[in-house]
Amino acid sequence: MKYSVYLIGLTLLWNAVQAADSPGKPAAPRAPAVGNFRPVNVSAVTSVGPGQAGYVHYFLLTHPDDSLEYQVGIELDDQRIAWSFPDAGVMVSTFIKNGTLNTNGKLFKVEHLHGVQPFASDSEMRLLQKELPQRVAYWVDNKTPYCLIRQPGQHFCLSCGDFVVRILYPGTHPLIPALPRDFLRTSGPTYTTDDLLLYLVGLHHQPDKHSKLAKLATMDLPAVMRDDIISMIAGSEPDSPAVAAVAARLPPATPVAQKSVVKPPTASKIATRRQHAKKL
Repeated sequence: MKYSVYLIGLTLLWNAVQAADSPGKPAAPRAPAVGNFRPVNVSAVTSVGPGQAGYVHYFLLTHPDDSLEYQVGIELDDQRIAWSFPDAGVMVSTFIKNGTLNTNGKLFKVEHLHGVQPFASDSEMRLLQKELPQRVAYWVDNKTPYCLIRQPGQHFCLSCGDFVVRILYPGTHPLIPALPRDFLRTSGPTYTTDDLLLYLVGLHHQPDKHSKLAKLATMDLPAVMRDDIISMIAGSEPDSPAVAAVAARLPPATPVAQKSVVKPPTASKIATRRQHAKKL
């Protein structure tokens, strides 16, 4: 089966270099420099709902050719989802639990997996929710197209993950997000959707697979998210007897969640999970 591959680890730098080629744009909403805003008590959900504006949601996307990728989006106040979608660009659409989305004549299957509150503090969530319509409207109004990675001379475009980090962490320049320092410190210059989720649930700072799994065992998360995170951690580093012992003590994966976790490969770029063992 063919899997979509996103090579966006260098997108931020590339977009910065190419910024001079982009048409003039009005200033995007800005936020102060981001420090450490990882959730302490993780609020994870399995659907949209009142009071969840700003939550980051993960979906499993099946392309018309049956290739699979992870799609991320942002929940709005009316429970719709804002995202940068293949063949459509930045858009707002009705939340899909398990169904299809037609974009420009192409039918995509969409399965919702889980969502998570991106900031721990009430003040940060209030700021995000207050500015969310403006932050999203900037990219929608500019009709920002979707792409895997921007090519030389190409109009500015965003993958779904690039869109999400710009909504969560807007920088002083609209093309470059102000990513949290501790996120960059732990993920490095090439970060993935796995890295983003591990960061949002507070597991990114754990030094190795063993400690990540041990911490995960203490967390109250939806089964589908737990299964997905186990898969992410398992594919991040070589196994060891100690790691296997910790993993064995974790609750077993649920059949429904396992279906979603097994289909994609074991690591991902910011916009999608990539095939195992392929270079970033």
